[in-house]
Parts: sequence; C-alpha cells; structure tokens
Amino acid sequence: MSTISAIAKIKLLAIIVGPLGIGVISQLNSLTSIIFSIIPIGALGLTKFIAEYYHDKKFSELSTLIIYFFLRNIPWAIGIFFLMLIIPDILSKLLFNDFSFSTVIIWFSISIPFGLIMSFIDIYYKGIREINVYIKYIISSSIVTLFLYIPLIYFFKIDGAIAGVVLSTLVNIVIGYFFLKKNRLLPSLKIKARQIQIDKNVRRNIIQIGIAAMFMLTLQQISLLFIKSYIVDNVGLYSVGIFQSVLSISNNYLALFFSVIATYSLPKLSTLDNNKDKIIEINHILKLVILIYTPLIVLLYIFRVYFILILYSEDFLPNNQLLFYQLSGDYFRALSWIFGLWLLPNLKIKQWLIFDLFNSVCITIVSVILFRIYNSIEVFSLAYLITHFIQVIIQFFYIRFSLGFNFLFNNLNVLSISLTYLIVIFIISRMDVVLGYLIVLPSTLLWLVFVVRKTELESIKLLFVSYIRRN
Repeated sequence: MSTISAIAKIKLLAIIVGPLGIGVISQLNSLTSIIFSIIPIGALGLTKFIAEYYHDKKFSELSTLIIYFFLRNIPWAIGIFFLMLIIPDILSKLLFNDFSFSTVIIWFSISIPFGLIMSFIDIYYKGIREINVYIKYIISSSIVTLFLYIPLIYFFKIDGAIAGVVLSTLVNIVIGYFFLKKNRLLPSLKIKARQIQIDKNVRRNIIQIGIAAMFMLTLQQISLLFIKSYIVDNVGLYSVGIFQSVLSISNNYLALFFSVIATYSLPKLSTLDNNKDKIIEINHILKLVILIYTPLIVLLYIFRVYFILILYSEDFLPNNQLLFYQLSGDYFRALSWIFGLWLLPNLKIKQWLIFDLFNSVCITIVSVILFRIYNSIEVFSLAYLITHFIQVIIQFFYIRFSLGFNFLFNNLNVLSISLTYLIVIFIISRMDVVLGYLIVLPSTLLWLVFVVRKTELESIKLLFVSYIRRN
C-alpha cells in the first residue's frame, strides 16, 4: 500500500504542478535523504541488534539499546532543525539556484525532529520482524497520509506537498505507536538514567556501522544532489523533473527488493551463525529476485510509454529514452545488493563502506564526463548502468573469495538465461516499439519454461502476497 500511495502522490503532483513541481519536490527529497542518512546514527546496526535481542528474548537489553541511541540522536535532530532555520536562503540557492524557496525550506525543517521519532519506530518494527503488525501499520499510515495529501496538493500545490510531508511524519508516529501498544509490542521505556548502560562491544559495533552508514548514505545523496544540481545549472529545473520521474519509476518497483531486505533478509542473516547457512540464504534471495525482477523490468520497459502516462502525464514522455539505461542499471543494482548482503551481518563495515564509496564517486565522475561529451540528460542514466555493472562484478568476486560463495539451486544458469532474455528484449523494443509488443508474450513464456519450477512459483506467490499486504 505504501508503494501505491507513493505512486498516487507522484501522479497528483505530475498533473497539478508538472515537471517543475516534481523537480522541486525531488530536491527536497534528496535533502531529506541526506539528513536521515546522518540521523538516526546507527540505524542499520540497531536493526541488526534489535533483531538479535528480540530473537533471544533479551527485552531489557533491547529497551535500553533503543533509549540509549534515541537520547544521543536528539541533539543532532534539533541541531539540523535550527541550522535549516538559520540558513534557508543558502539552502534555497544550493538546491534550486533560486532564493525564492527559502520559506519552503523553513516549513520543511519542521519535519526533522518528528522524522527522527518516526525513524526509530520503523527501525523497531523491522527489527522485531512481527510482519502482520508491520503490514497493518504500513497500510493504515499509507491510506491516511494519501487522503491528507490529496486536498493539500490540490488546493496549495507545492506548499501543500510540504505540509503533507510534515503531517505524514506525525501520522506515522501516532499510528505506529497505536499498533505497537495494541499488540503489546511496546518496549519498556521506564528505565532510569543510571540504568542506561549497554554492552561496550555492541555499542562500538552499532556506532561503527552508524558512522559508516552515515558517511555512505550522505555521500550517495550528495552525489545524487550534485547530479541534479548539475542538471539545473546546465539544462534547467524542468529537466530535473524529467530525471526525477525516471528515478521514481525505479524506486517504486525497487521498493519490493529493499522491502524484502529491510524486513526479512538482513534480520534473518543476522541470526545465522555460519557462512554455509548464509550462502544458502543469499542464493534463495538471489533466485527469487531474478524470477521476480526479470519479467517485471521487461514489462516496464516494453510498455514504458503507457506506464509514463499512467504514473505521470504527457509532459514526462521525454523520460522514455532514459529508461533503457535506467532499468538495465536497476537490474545490476539489485544483483550487487544481493552479493553485498552478507557484509553488514558479518560486520565487514570497512568493505561495505569502500564498495559504496566507489559507487558514489564512480557515478558522479562518469555522469560529468559523459554529459560534457554528449550534453544530454540521458547520459546520467547511462552512467547509472555503467557504475552498477562494474559494482556487481567487483562484489561477486569479493563474496566468492571472502565468504566462499557459490551458486546453488541452478542459479548460474537461471541468471545467464535471464540476462540474455532481458538484453535481447530491451534492444528489440528500443529499435521497434511495436515489435517489442509482439514478442514480449512468447519470449516471456519461453523464459519461464527454461528457468521456473513449480515450487519456485509457490515461493514467488507467497512473496507477492506478503508484499501486496505490506505495501
């Protein structure tokens, strides 16, 4: 439901405010991502250890862990809030190359302290892995925030969208608390200050993961913000809206992948003790992702024009050209994430950081070089594809030699056949859209015959049912 809600909000923005409005909102979303890559510090590490404590029924340690890190994140949230109040003109100029959005920045800053609370609620839900309760929470908050957004955007346009961001954080906090209390899952928060002590090794690991994640995610968002600002300076804010619409299409279906990782795979890997079990689990995830993502990406590209019209409007049809590289890059991005899935549970923090540092630097440099040569926003999606293709090769060899990874369940053949199928269909559809329509059904059926077994269809069905309920 959260994915449907996000699509509906984007569609409403596209109709009412057009590419310019999407460009403005996308810049603010990038700013949000940068801020919440800094806070809460230790988010991924908290998810890992909350999962372990909850699994081992160490509820006192779990409560202490949450309180300890929440109290240490409050000053950061307040500091960022006041900083945005002090320098709205600078941020407006940096983000939009225009001073007229200062008021928007001020209103937007209100969401930061509440966003911290919402983040801790989400971390706790993902750590305890009570999926049925989490599904109810996500569905309820998505429905309520969607109905808040509709009148706000319709009557107040961009200002309404900003108000919707602030109100959404409050709604998520209230609804998240309600479902935790109703299902008796609230952690005990009645701990005296002198009792807030946690294991030194746990604290060190969480802080190390937090600092690495903060640096990594900040660098990612700075890279994306740099690219968008580069587009603003060289092509205009309108083109940022076109570029953002492509990113949004990617992010909405990639939400399936990251949702599985956040709510299942990372906590599950954190509870596995030996490398053999982790290799088996990674192969299971790899198989499911290949079987789901391959036809999904093919269908998105074949029917790209219709998806753009459904999700946005005719003004966004120029992004049709970007999707060839963007969707191909998404496929390799998903594979690289799978091959790097074991790093965090194994506390390979330095390696995890190095891989993402390479990714952010590479995509930025390649984007600038290609733009100077071709002077087209299409090259930013091409840079995305090149970067993630290199990334998946590097991470495969690393997991192969460090973890002893090998393909199980016929995964190597499935991956080879699926890549061939995807590449051929993409090239044919790019050359002739109508021919793509004609061959997509028989080619997909042929692909299914070669790669899918009956038991795997059942696994995919269960995954989709779970995802649809949650989103």
